[in-house]
Amino acid sequence: MRRFLRQEIFRLSLGDRRYYIPPRGERNFPFMVPSVDFPATCRLRLMGETDYFWRWRTEWGATYAISMGVDDALTREDVAGEAYALRWPCRGDRRPCAAYVKLYGEELSPGKLCRLSQWVKGKEFRCGEGTGLALELYWQKEGRHPHDVFDAPDQVVFLPYPEGSYEWREVSTEFIMPENVACAILRMGVTEAHGELRTGSPRLMPEGGENPVPPLSPTQNRRARFNYLGENLSRRDWLECTLRVDGKVVFQGEKYSSIVRRPEYTFDVGPLAPGEHLLTLTLENDYDTAVGFVPQGLELHLLGNHDFEFLGAPETVPEGEPFAALIRTTRPQVVVSAGEGRQMTFPQPGLHAFPFPPLESPRQEIRLSSPEHQDSFLVERKEPSSPTICLGTGDAVYIPMEREDMERYLEWFVANHMGNCLCFRHAYRWGGGRGLHEEVWRTLVPLLNQLRLHYTLMVDGREVPGMTANPPEELLQGPFYLGRRAHENDGSLCYWDNKIWGTAEFPEPYGDILSRGVNPGGIQPRVRPKRKGGETWWFFDPEKSRDMKEAAEYFVANLKEAKGDSTRHSGPSTLFRYFFQAGYDCLLAEQMYGPEEVVLSSLRGASRAYGKRKYGTHLAVQWGSTPLDSPEHSERLFLSLATSYLQGATEINIEEGLWRMENGYADYDRFSAVCQCHQEAFHRFRHFLEHHPRRGRLVTPVACLQGRYDGWRCFDAGKNVWCNHGEEWKPGLPEESFQLTKVFFPRARLDVVHASSCDASPKGWYTGTPYGPVDLLPWEGDWTSYRAIALLGWHTYLPGDGEKMLRYVQQGGTLLLGQRHLNIALGRRDPLTLPSQEKALDALLGEDWPAATGLRERQVGQGRVLFFSSPQWPAHPDLLPDYRHALQNLAEECARAEEERGWIRANEDVEFTAYDQEDGRRCFYLLNVRWWDRQPSWVTLVHQGQERRVEVPYGEILALE
Repeated sequence: MRRFLRQEIFRLSLGDRRYYIPPRGERNFPFMVPSVDFPATCRLRLMGETDYFWRWRTEWGATYAISMGVDDALTREDVAGEAYALRWPCRGDRRPCAAYVKLYGEELSPGKLCRLSQWVKGKEFRCGEGTGLALELYWQKEGRHPHDVFDAPDQVVFLPYPEGSYEWREVSTEFIMPENVACAILRMGVTEAHGELRTGSPRLMPEGGENPVPPLSPTQNRRARFNYLGENLSRRDWLECTLRVDGKVVFQGEKYSSIVRRPEYTFDVGPLAPGEHLLTLTLENDYDTAVGFVPQGLELHLLGNHDFEFLGAPETVPEGEPFAALIRTTRPQVVVSAGEGRQMTFPQPGLHAFPFPPLESPRQEIRLSSPEHQDSFLVERKEPSSPTICLGTGDAVYIPMEREDMERYLEWFVANHMGNCLCFRHAYRWGGGRGLHEEVWRTLVPLLNQLRLHYTLMVDGREVPGMTANPPEELLQGPFYLGRRAHENDGSLCYWDNKIWGTAEFPEPYGDILSRGVNPGGIQPRVRPKRKGGETWWFFDPEKSRDMKEAAEYFVANLKEAKGDSTRHSGPSTLFRYFFQAGYDCLLAEQMYGPEEVVLSSLRGASRAYGKRKYGTHLAVQWGSTPLDSPEHSERLFLSLATSYLQGATEINIEEGLWRMENGYADYDRFSAVCQCHQEAFHRFRHFLEHHPRRGRLVTPVACLQGRYDGWRCFDAGKNVWCNHGEEWKPGLPEESFQLTKVFFPRARLDVVHASSCDASPKGWYTGTPYGPVDLLPWEGDWTSYRAIALLGWHTYLPGDGEKMLRYVQQGGTLLLGQRHLNIALGRRDPLTLPSQEKALDALLGEDWPAATGLRERQVGQGRVLFFSSPQWPAHPDLLPDYRHALQNLAEECARAEEERGWIRANEDVEFTAYDQEDGRRCFYLLNVRWWDRQPSWVTLVHQGQERRVEVPYGEILALE
């Protein structure tokens, strides 16, 4: 393994400003390079923050208040007859840079001769296509709101910026403003620019009228719509610097200063002789609003620098599968051998995958050698799971979209055995990507496939800077690519506050530009903003739907509009079935801030209903609770990983927490004790996963149905159903009826489970399962594999439903329902309306069922039905005790029926699942969820009349076969 030595040069406490560097300033840092017994190359890891108020640097601060402004591009020097000019970044990169303002209706002077103009000045200026001033005009059209700019413009008036060197000059054009103009976006921008360019304020002068375009000026709050919206013009979050070691330049450029506390910047220095050296850091931020930099830490990393370095390989390999080791060569034309005639020549230095055939023995030592160096590693052969379980992390969200940074991250991932799956996620606020870097993906994707590492892209792009930085599908294709994943569209289209505009933080055209500019399928989806009169909603119209049918269908339609190329989605709500209806192929539950077993039961039920064998979890380890540095926090991570395994997930992805953690400006990186505790919990689970292949079918004797058009989402349960406006949409008895699932999940809290300053007591994330696993199954799913089925919340009865219920019971199933589940009305306030002339219901419930009262229990065919003849929902106080009692009896009956094959009599502290394997064996997995005191618990294993008491210790998954 590559040798690694980390040496701290200094580390300051937060708030210590002794090494502050002003704009255009400089500071020296002496450091010592120790003598080591291996050839070494040096890397400097600098930590520090650009110097403005730390609260603005958090998630809801700079990313909106600063990074989407134009202030840092404004200058008072060398202007064209006004206070400010805009000095454009001309660094030759491909990121788009632009400034936008929106103009409306009458202020555009319809029908008049207009003159569009701007003063410009260039010095050796060269640029790409589309550089210039554009007035995008939108005409009045039937069916389109007059402020809607989501479509391509109907007319564009364009002024290109001249290339070359020239003093201030005016560029202009004249045109007749269309009579039917509705609104306009004025955009000035540059692409792939070199040299220097300055522009003055755009002007749109109608004949005999006033200029409606605001002048260039700093951001102000009183009339926010007259601010310019900037795309990639902010510079305050960038460390612009030159680094010299002993006077030699080792870096000159810019590094993104992430919104986390104590962000890091890594610089490869090369070999340095042992002894004293001098680092000189010079700030190159020459703009008018520049801020200083506060260094907070500096480390020296020494890394092995032989002609090749072994970086990592899997510890276990499934039987019959090839694998690969990751190596780095440091010279051209390095030849590496692996014995028995296996030899590879690597013409260029860099990262490489060294492939190997399937293992021939259960445990094998592999030796790598070159003329200069040799290394070895051990690999064990294991039985494969079916299907493969992917495990990994999304910590790449913190990694800048630069090739060197991504390669260093891949080295860390492989060397530290962080799983077999990487989730990539571009978000400007964390990683700083401002444009598509094709070379990153062209380097990374082949390596991932050669290493047989699964990977996925989680589409983000929630800020105007970097909104187009996500790679297209063609750059990601490969045999181990899992697909493009959208995230939390159940939030954007159902439970988030949807009224964005009209506040100082989010004036138009922010939502317009982001909506039409982001890659489809992201966390803020690329959908047309919804406008009605003077109201504007970003993602959906909360006043559109009149009843539950319209609301459910509108949600699915919105999902389809937002989907783009995404085939996968992760989110915390129980609305999974609707994502399948919208065309998604694979879904993941976002966990660690909701009742985990409940949400996974809904995900599993929906996946089964729609014929999907694979589903997963996305563990938001940093968000559900604080403090992050308590030992219980990492224990809860282990429980979430383990719960995912027990409940059948085929993909388990940690959002972050292994490379670093970010919640409320947390100060924890991968070397901190906090991240190392989470890494330990991760590896504890990974070791179990790799040595316990999970096979067979998860046994679920009982299903609770999510009825047709049901809008219960569990997550954020206090908000209106479907997030619609109006008293009738407030959550009520239909949604409260799902509280009855606590019969199966007694410790679950059926809502968001956030716990700030979390004490050591049950909170509702994890629960024992006294009767075993249960599916929350969509009505439309296949019922035949369940011993019993219960309806709880909303269901709209349609013709044919009776036949499905009757057929299920006749074939031996037990069905529990009430009158409310036969309601044909669609409105939440509509009176209960029962179907008439339904022969199947007559056969199931008896011909007099509409007039019956109380609980009716009938044997029908080989099964039975329990029918509560009450107009109330199960959660109504008059019905709740009896419905709960009936549901509990069903659970006990189904558990007893499983005892012949083997079952667990568990409790509220032990979660268990059973898997039936092809050879007829039944395997049990048991998990003690007592994270608050870590005490053992006891359950009873029952098999063919024999009982055995079993201790379930805390902190591991117990497997019984």
